[in-house]
Amino acid sequence: MAKLNFFISLLLIVALYAFPAFSEQQASEKELRAVAQELEKLGTLTEPQPVCNEVEESDGLCQDMFKFTCAPGEYNDGTGQAISTGAMEEKMAQTRAKLLPLAKESFLKTLRNPENVYFRKLAVSTLGLTHAPQCAANVKDENCINSIADTLAKLTLKKLYLDPSSLMGMGGMGFGQPFPGFTDLVQLTSNSVFKDTERDFVERTKKEIKNVDFENKINKKIFPEVRKLLMKTIDDRVVDPKIRQTLKEKISGIAFKGTNCEFLGPMPDGEPMAIAMLFVPNAFYDPRSHTFQYCNGFLLSNQSEFQIVQIIAHELSHSIDPCNVSIGPADFKFNYTNVTDTAASEKEFPFQNLISCLRSEQSVHAIKIGVPQIPTIPEPLPSQIPSPIPSQEPGSQPSPTGPVRTLSGKSVAQALGNGNQLILPSFCANDQIGEAFCDWVAAEIVPEYMQKNHPGLSRDQLRTGYSNAWRGLCDNLNPTPHSPQDVHSSLEDRLNKIMLQNPKIRKQMGCTTQPSKGAVYCDPASTRSSK
Repeated sequence: MAKLNFFISLLLIVALYAFPAFSEQQASEKELRAVAQELEKLGTLTEPQPVCNEVEESDGLCQDMFKFTCAPGEYNDGTGQAISTGAMEEKMAQTRAKLLPLAKESFLKTLRNPENVYFRKLAVSTLGLTHAPQCAANVKDENCINSIADTLAKLTLKKLYLDPSSLMGMGGMGFGQPFPGFTDLVQLTSNSVFKDTERDFVERTKKEIKNVDFENKINKKIFPEVRKLLMKTIDDRVVDPKIRQTLKEKISGIAFKGTNCEFLGPMPDGEPMAIAMLFVPNAFYDPRSHTFQYCNGFLLSNQSEFQIVQIIAHELSHSIDPCNVSIGPADFKFNYTNVTDTAASEKEFPFQNLISCLRSEQSVHAIKIGVPQIPTIPEPLPSQIPSPIPSQEPGSQPSPTGPVRTLSGKSVAQALGNGNQLILPSFCANDQIGEAFCDWVAAEIVPEYMQKNHPGLSRDQLRTGYSNAWRGLCDNLNPTPHSPQDVHSSLEDRLNKIMLQNPKIRKQMGCTTQPSKGAVYCDPASTRSSK
């Protein structure tokens, strides 16, 4: 300010000489306006406006996105609606109530079929309705059929929602050994007519719950666009041109496998899927089939493109994360010099200097968890190949406990011809760095996608949108402590130390582009200057 006052005084002296009459008589309006404009210019040059820093100090969202992300309610960001965890639970309860009449309708149709006489009698006997007035005279009576259908509908809903109170003793359905007194119920629910009716109900339920239009939008528009942006990120950040091309070719081969994740349920062969699986918010990249799935549960709670893009970008990045980048046929993978030397491998990773930054406390502090071990891929018989069972948090991926499939369909060990098992980099087990890397890539892609596809969003919509990218995964009213054994860093750190530190995101949100206090933006080697 002292410097500014000096220049103002100097300008006034100059003005006195420039306008001799200034000291003797009032200057003209034009002369005064000229002096004022010069003062304004000097003020701007000598003392930059501190507006951004002052605003950010009082603007909590530029420092902490976590609390708003976990807030209750529903939020529309201009690209779609997102609801909180509590609101999703209410929606599930409402959906379940709507499905009861649908289930009853399926069983009414079955019970009225004259070919299902035995099944009607089996149901009457099992449910203890033999001497009930509505069934005693005639099991074809509508009142009797109504009672049976109502009971069977409730039973199948409990079963398909994986309700523990109904699963006890249903040993015939793969949930444990039968208990005494439940054998009649097992026989009823194992009957082929019951199972066929249940399957019919499940198919009708899928049509009610699944969002086909959104699945098509992901397949035709969002997924291809995110894949292109991921390849652009590789272009910008991977210095070695040969490795750059290898990673891009690997990304180009990933296929979208849809939103049907019903196989994740604990249902044995021959059983209809668990409806509960339609509500599970999940997504994952499967390195064995080189495919990506976006489970229907996410679309029920969050249709914001901020979350959809963030999750797709995260999952596709798993194909080139510090572990999976070294998995695949020779033409589609990166080779570490010594996979057992973690320190050396971190330096060799194609995104130079990124791993060391993500491991720092100023960033997400991705650590190795549990007991260090050298991960291997066993080579079991084909019948032993497991299906991926990812966790319920986005950003998860199947654990490499079975043979990883290459793009050609062969296991890695077979493709490389190296015996019964393949030694993987230490990143592949008990390490948070894979998830941290994918979070970082997603944070690079989301603002690029929004700038290209939604350039008209307001600052407030963008702020809501970046919070919606993670909405539904936490709840301020029911906080869940972070497990020290989780391969993900805490959700709070993932939001505040990766996404919120990206300069493009900060700029779109109206924050200063400099990182928050005590945080750092991880900026790996760039190819821009060399192009």
